[in-house]
Order: sequence, then structure tokens, then C-alpha cells
Amino acid sequence: MKKLYFTLLGITLSLSFAFAQAPTFELVTTTASTTPIANNAIFDMATSVSSDVSYHFVLKNITASTQTYTIRKYDNLLHSVSLGDEAAAYFCTGTTCYVPTVMSAFFIIPANSSDDFTVYLDEASTMGLSNVGYEVKNGTEQLLIAMRYNYAMGVSNNQSDLSSVSNIYPNPSSSNAFINVSALKELSGTNLQVFNCLGALVTSKEISLNKGKNTISIPSENLETGIYFVRITNGSTTLTRKLTITK
Repeated sequence: MKKLYFTLLGITLSLSFAFAQAPTFELVTTTASTTPIANNAIFDMATSVSSDVSYHFVLKNITASTQTYTIRKYDNLLHSVSLGDEAAAYFCTGTTCYVPTVMSAFFIIPANSSDDFTVYLDEASTMGLSNVGYEVKNGTEQLLIAMRYNYAMGVSNNQSDLSSVSNIYPNPSSSNAFINVSALKELSGTNLQVFNCLGALVTSKEISLNKGKNTISIPSENLETGIYFVRITNGSTTLTRKLTITK
């Protein structure tokens, strides 16, 4: 009886594991349409001043039912010349394009079908380094890619006054959340903005930084349960971190 019990248990666990691991999508490029992109793949592109560059992907639903995927954008680094003169990243799902402040969108694809997924970078008045991450997710299944702009050409940004920015903690958070920002010198006029998953600005504040490590509180106590994106910007750098609120 024990042998039969453990045999049945093993079969059940194996089937459950196989079902949980079954992929629902593939992301491919137009030049390699039959080769799925691996997780954490990196794509390098060059930009031109004051113009858009784009990279075209195709998202395939490889199941027998309609699926709703979540696309998330992470502005890890955006080249900035001055306030109002900075690179901006945005994306399109199918024929729907979103403004740069939209960080997340749903992408519905019918069974055994595919649709276009295109990412853009609108460069500033000079060329500089930008790094934008994109995540495709369906339940626990996820794929991350990174778009790197001007890295392969040896273009460099002006030295950033921010030497490092930590992840947000605690995360998830139910009340107060914090982030550590290290500056190379005393700075004023650095902006901290919080956007919801639809890209709408929900709160912001201006912060002053001392030279060295600074612990900054994020105005999250009044935020509702959900996913948010915290953006920290100074004159030459824009960094984004993800924050989850649970109440």
C-alpha cells in the first residue's frame, strides 16, 4: 500500500510540475522568427540625435486559449542633457502605442496567434547611454529583456552625480518604504516621483542629498494596494525602481 501511495504521489507531483511549467508564450525577433528569445537577453542599438529608434519583436501565444500578458517597462537609465531634453522610452502592443509615462500594459492575444511588440527610444539632442528593461509576464511565467542604447559604440554620458541607488525596502511594503541614494556631492533639486502601473503620476517630492549615502523615505503610506514605479531624476540620470504595496 505504501509503495502504491508513493507511486501515485510521485505521478501526481510530476504532472503538477509539468503543468505548472508549461510555457504560454514565445518572444521572437523578425530576423529569427522560429528561435525564442532567452530570458535576460540583451539587445544593443545605436541612436541618432533627436529621433526615434525602434526594435521589432513578435509575441506568440502558443496555447489553445486566449491569453492576457502583462508588459512592463523599466527605465533603468535614460540619457539626459537638461530638464526637458532627455531620452524617452515607450512601446507599442499591436497597433496600440503608449506614452513614455506608461510603465505597464495588458496584451491580449488569441489562441495560437501572434502580434507585434515594438519598443522605441526617442533620443535627446545629443547621443548618450540609455538602458531600458522590458518584462513579459503571464502568471508566474516571465521573460526579461534589456535594450541598451549606444553601449556598443563607446558613447558615454556625462558623469552622473548619483553613484548608486538601492532597491526599495521593505518591498512589498504595507506602510513606509525607503530607498538609499548615494551622491558624489551635495545635491539639491533631485526629484522623486511615484507612478502607478498605468503610468499616472500619483505623488512626487523634491529631495536634497548630502555627499555619500542618503536614506530617502518614499511617500507610500497613502498608496492603495498595487504595483508602482519610483523614479529618481537629477540633471543627468533617471533611475526607476519597482514598488509593491500590500495592505
